[in-house]
Amino acid sequence: MKLLPPGPEKPIVGISAMRWSYFRNRVETPYSNYDAYVGQMAVLADELVATHGVRVVLFPTNFPVHGCREDDLAVSRAIRDRMERGGEVGVLETLPTPAELKGMLACSELNITTRMHACILSTGSGTPTISVNYLFKVREYMRSLGLEEFSIDIEEFNAAWAIGIFERMWPERAAWREKITAAVGEKKADLARAMERIDDLVR
Repeated sequence: MKLLPPGPEKPIVGISAMRWSYFRNRVETPYSNYDAYVGQMAVLADELVATHGVRVVLFPTNFPVHGCREDDLAVSRAIRDRMERGGEVGVLETLPTPAELKGMLACSELNITTRMHACILSTGSGTPTISVNYLFKVREYMRSLGLEEFSIDIEEFNAAWAIGIFERMWPERAAWREKITAAVGEKKADLARAMERIDDLVR
């Protein structure tokens, strides 16, 4: 896909990161702050590049345009700058449409998402997905797809956990792609049936 940052022909692992102020921590941990989040993401990305032969691409979701005050692009750059192998990592620098972002996330072999929309678009394309939950709804969404074990609350996110869970999912990613596609398909079918019932009521 042309929108992807240029880079070597390697399996892609996508990372969606965000800036969060941690103003309502569920728990207090050594990771309950923005600097720790960036540092742990950098350690994770370095490890994936160094030991798994993948190309890491950072996918911002929110750009500081059209009145948006949140800047995921700055977060992605901060993660890259903290890495030892930052020169080998791509950053999406241009605001994509939702369809374009879903297409790029679908190009990944696996995505690690913090933003809810990135999580939905990633799983919606059937791509194996690990989530960092900044809100309760992200955890519940992952649970609904049978992916709770690949989900962690943001206050507890750390590179060691993420590397371990990545190494569980990575060799079985083809099977997880089938499971996720089936689970999303079931959710769509449930929605269609619910809409049919509503149509029957309003006729």
